[in-house]
Amino acid sequence: LDKVISTMRACAGDNPEPQIMKALNDTRSFKIESKNNLKLYNADRKEVLSLKKQPFSELDGTWDVTLINGKSLTDNQKPFITFDTKERRISGNAGCNRMNGQITTDNANEYYIVFGQVATTRMACPGTTEPTMLAALENVKSFKILPEKNGKQTAELCDAQGKAIITLEKKK
Repeated sequence: LDKVISTMRACAGDNPEPQIMKALNDTRSFKIESKNNLKLYNADRKEVLSLKKQPFSELDGTWDVTLINGKSLTDNQKPFITFDTKERRISGNAGCNRMNGQITTDNANEYYIVFGQVATTRMACPGTTEPTMLAALENVKSFKILPEKNGKQTAELCDAQGKAIITLEKKK
């Protein structure tokens, strides 16, 4: 890294920016510890910064909804959610109508996630999948990335008590 700079915006509270900027400017080498951890070292090979990939980024991409409130989908509607973690947005299909909305996360809790301002198109739709899906999205407070099963990546969107309310399977 060479000559890292930042804005001069004043930040309230305990601001770690000066220490982070110094660490970045002192960095001369790095080591990838695992797929989720990166360590930066100064000229004396002393660790100056340790970075951890946030699990939230693992949601990036398109996921099929396989269960809502523990129940299989029965009315041939195939909802899916596309997560754009860089833009902090979701889009997809709630079962019949297209949807999009905002993602809110919390750095203090790496698994916290809330969907805000979810908007849908307004086609008349048969069945109960869409209203159930939209109601479930309103109650999401966290997520879990589950171990791969049969070569498929799965995740759960959970309520405030940690109970899975939407189960997802990543599209290839």
